[in-house]
Amino acid sequence: MTEPADDADLDGVLREVLPDWPERWRYPGLMALALGPGTVAADDCLAAVLDGLAEPPADPEAAAQALVEAGDFHAARRVPGGEAVDVDAAVVQAGVRIERARQQLLRQAARAGLPAQAIADAPPGLVDERLADAEAALAAWTDHVKALTDDKRGSLHQRLLDVLDELPGAGAEDDPADSTASWARSVRDCLGHGELAAAERLITAGPSPSPLAEPRTVSPWPMFPWADHGLDEVLSWYAGGPASTGPEFDALWRPRSEEGAELVDALHSLHQGLNEAAVGRFARALDTFLGEADVRHRVRAADGGFVTWVSGVADHRRIPRLGLPLQLPLYIGPPGWTPGQDGPAVWLVLRTQLQEAHLRAAQRGIAPLEATAVLQLAAPPRSGSGSTAGSRINVLRAVCRRLRVRDVVGALPAPDEDAGPGHPYESHEDLEWWLDMLGVHATAAVADALLYDTGGHPLVLREALCALLAADAPSGAGRSGQKLTLEVLDGWRADAAAQERFHDQVVDALFASDLEAALVLRAVLYIRCVEPSRTLDAWALADLLLPPDADPSVLPVAADAALSRVAAAGLLTGPGAGAPATYAWPNGGLAALLAGAGQDVLRSRLHSGLSDLTELRDRSDYSAPVGLYTVISSYGHKMTSDLRGVQGALERGDQASVREGLSGLSDTIERFGAPNALQEQLNAQSEIDLRTELERRCRESWSNGSGLSEIALAPGGEAAPILVWGIRQLLNLAFNSLLENARRAADERDGGGGRVTVELTVRRRDPVGIGPTVARIDICDNGAGVRPGWLPVLNNEQQRVEGDGLLPIGSGNGVRYARDHIRRHGGTLRFLPADGGGTVARIELPVTRSGPAGA
Repeated sequence: MTEPADDADLDGVLREVLPDWPERWRYPGLMALALGPGTVAADDCLAAVLDGLAEPPADPEAAAQALVEAGDFHAARRVPGGEAVDVDAAVVQAGVRIERARQQLLRQAARAGLPAQAIADAPPGLVDERLADAEAALAAWTDHVKALTDDKRGSLHQRLLDVLDELPGAGAEDDPADSTASWARSVRDCLGHGELAAAERLITAGPSPSPLAEPRTVSPWPMFPWADHGLDEVLSWYAGGPASTGPEFDALWRPRSEEGAELVDALHSLHQGLNEAAVGRFARALDTFLGEADVRHRVRAADGGFVTWVSGVADHRRIPRLGLPLQLPLYIGPPGWTPGQDGPAVWLVLRTQLQEAHLRAAQRGIAPLEATAVLQLAAPPRSGSGSTAGSRINVLRAVCRRLRVRDVVGALPAPDEDAGPGHPYESHEDLEWWLDMLGVHATAAVADALLYDTGGHPLVLREALCALLAADAPSGAGRSGQKLTLEVLDGWRADAAAQERFHDQVVDALFASDLEAALVLRAVLYIRCVEPSRTLDAWALADLLLPPDADPSVLPVAADAALSRVAAAGLLTGPGAGAPATYAWPNGGLAALLAGAGQDVLRSRLHSGLSDLTELRDRSDYSAPVGLYTVISSYGHKMTSDLRGVQGALERGDQASVREGLSGLSDTIERFGAPNALQEQLNAQSEIDLRTELERRCRESWSNGSGLSEIALAPGGEAAPILVWGIRQLLNLAFNSLLENARRAADERDGGGGRVTVELTVRRRDPVGIGPTVARIDICDNGAGVRPGWLPVLNNEQQRVEGDGLLPIGSGNGVRYARDHIRRHGGTLRFLPADGGGTVARIELPVTRSGPAGA
């Protein structure tokens, strides 16, 4: 061994000489020592030299690659001639791995309810210099969190024992009728799984008959042991008929409560005679058993069967982010019958076993439940499942495990960078409930990894679950028993084809019609792959999409407006008030996952996206002059009419009419503007306040119309301005065309009283409220409505209606041109039947937080 003084001398010489030696690439291990922390020992130096002699790198690039693989990124950057190795990309990938592990610890600490100061002491997770340093810091903090967690677990366990000692006559923990025993068992379950914050809440609240802090505290139903018997025979046992099942039937399966007995009697009545009254009785009995006794139930015929709505199944109080509706449709029909509508819904099948036809309904979001599920629900309580809350959870499990993932997974709060340490726990708890409802076994570490990879973004998380759980619709006996492990996650992230499908699904779900936002999202993902440290702004997009030194103003997209829409969808963090228009990724996991399809796929999607945008704009540009010509012609007719009125008044010597006519002519000229200015406005983009613009369109449509029908913007809605970014003149052409169609339909209403109402609201595009924000404009008329079969034509779903040569109002070029202009702005146009007769033209446009800086 060498002396410390010798090591210090060697360290100084090595650090002074090696960085400038041109051949240093031949000894990558020596470079890592010389450029790393601490004093270089002579023995380590000798070993590095021998390694370089025994296995010399073929060239500088190979040396740099070896250093990258060893995690010595600082040394890899100093290899002369090794510039071809993408060190920055390797740093990003390593950083994602370290950050994923760090976030898992943060969430683990939050679930344990550790002090905020302990969480704030987490290492930063930076790996720019040496991966080994970041890993060592992370390992040290892991030990720190483990020690704090063990201390708190011991303290909480002692608190539990103290409470039990103070409670007289506490029963054994295997006694299902003892609420204290059930409570204690739930606390121990939480302690055993590291859910210390949940355990602390239970201990503070004290013994309760429904201690459902998290999924593990709810024991599943026992299997019904006689599913091979017919429903007639099984129900006869409940009615007191002969049974060969032994004494366990009365002890374990005959209901003990009035509500349970009524539920079984209602099922028996339903089986004896399927009619509206029996369906209503069963729905009331089910909701009463589940704690919703005061709900009124309506029953409707449904293609030979019946549908009603139950309120006791979807437990939004305990699982607030559940995707199911508050009132869940319940279908019941005769043998051989199948519900005609899609879900989410429940289908009670009056059999003890399901058949293949029943299970196929799950692909449409209809959860088939055999009658034995009702008998399981009504049975006497067993360990942890006897309370009303426990019963609702088990009913939900039975339903959700036969539903599609997207039927179950609802909205999470949008990611909030200022939410603090409590935010990870809340997201984790929601995700664990979702996985439990879907019948998927996953550890807390898997949930934490999923939340990091998706950034906690609700829509990205939902699409990831859909992809990971293989089939979006379950089959067989349901999804119960599927396992989701860290190895499954790693394999999915490494599967290029799966990542390409996932990427497209997320982009389509968020920006199906907003081609500009989709293009910009893919552009910033590509930038992250090739230049991860680049600031995300309009100039970065210009460098990618335009020749060098080009002005961003000539980009094929309104870059700042599109970036703001991507940020509003929760995928980027945007600039603060008054700050430069730059953006960043909320976390490395989300960016890495969305870019997992790879550079080649992203480049291909960019090219196709640009092509689609160009084609759409060409169509819009082609139709715009046609619409503009119509507008200019109408302006000319109006001014000609005004001039003739003035001339007639002059000939009559009616000075008052002359003044009135000149005033009207002046208003017409001022309102319509010069034709040349209108032509110039076809390419002028700006921020548009939709409410102000629609009020103007309604006034002008009424003043230029026949006067037979009212045209007005409905009051109410958002108080703040609703802004979109685009070409005002093109949107006005679309609005004018659709308003004119609606006015003509209202004018032709039999008996008069025509009316056109325009409603403006802001909503989320996704059905469960987790997509980007859009402005919805409904132009509603109370005319005769569109004849059956023509709506698909108006909505571009089919080309023509067989055997019907009559064209409805609005089926010509005006609608086609309006759709082109709306699609150019990332919007959609659909026609729907209006309640009470008439037609609704529904426009949805992406809301833009702000336009380009300085606009």
